[in-house]
Amino acid sequence: MLHASASVNDDDWVEYEPEKPWIPGKHGPPQRTVSKSWRDALFTAEVSAEDMDYWFTIPPGGWPEGTARGRYLKRSPLSRNRVYDSPRHQDVEGRRPFHEVQEGDVATGWIVSIMQYAGLLVDFGAEYDGLIAIADKPDGDEWLDVPTFFEVGMELEVRVVRVLRDTNVFRFPVQLVPADARLASRLPPPEAHSPPMDLRHPRSTSEWQALFRAAGRDCEPERFALASAADIWQEERGALQGDRAKKARRRRARPISVGEAECDALAVGLLAAE
Repeated sequence: MLHASASVNDDDWVEYEPEKPWIPGKHGPPQRTVSKSWRDALFTAEVSAEDMDYWFTIPPGGWPEGTARGRYLKRSPLSRNRVYDSPRHQDVEGRRPFHEVQEGDVATGWIVSIMQYAGLLVDFGAEYDGLIAIADKPDGDEWLDVPTFFEVGMELEVRVVRVLRDTNVFRFPVQLVPADARLASRLPPPEAHSPPMDLRHPRSTSEWQALFRAAGRDCEPERFALASAADIWQEERGALQGDRAKKARRRRARPISVGEAECDALAVGLLAAE
C-alpha cells in the first residue's frame, strides 16, 4: 500500500509498496475484503471461506514483490478560472501537460468537486483534473459513511492509476486513488470502475475495441446481413400479391349484389392479367 508518509528522494521519485492485484471474479485486495491475515488466522478458531479462497489464489503473474516507483508531481496553484465540474483547465500555464501524466505518478491536490454519480474531482496540478471514482460502490450500510471522509477544498495526496488518452471519448481521462491506505480502503477498487464514454464520435471497429479494453469494458462487434434492393422488392411484391389474393377470396366468399359482382369480375380480371 502507498502511505501518505512515503518519502520523496532528490530525483522527485517516490517509492511505495504496490497494491495487491485485482483478481477477476474475486473481491479485490485483501485489505478491502479479507478480515484477517493468514498469520492471524493461525490463532483463530473460525476462518471464513472468503479469506481462505483469497489466500490460496495466485493472480496472473504472481503477487508483486518489492516496491514500486512513481514520479512525485510538483504542486501547482489552485485554478481560479475553472468551469464547474469540468476536468480540463483553460489556464494550463505552469501545469503538467496531459501527455506527460503517467500511471504511478504521485501528487498532492485539492478536492474541487464532489459529483454524486461520478466521484471526487481532484486538482493535482495537471492539465486535466483526476477522478476518484465512487459511483460503482455496492449497496450496503458500510458505504453510507464514504462522503463523511471528504469535502470540497480538502487537501489530498493521490496516485494516478489509469490514464485514458482519447479525451473526446472519455470525460474523465485521469483516474486517481488516495495515497492514504485508510481512505483507499473505504472506496471501491479502482479496477472495478468503468469510465463513462461518449460514443457519438466516429471510430473504426478496431479503435472502439481498443478503447473499450482500455476502459475495462467488454466489446464484441455485432454482424448484420443487409438485404439488397432486389431482395426488398421481391419481399414487398410478394406481400402485395398476397394481400390482393386474400381480398379476392373474401369477395368471392360473401354474398354480393349485381353491382358489386361487376366490380369483382373486373378485379379478378386484373389479377389474372398480372
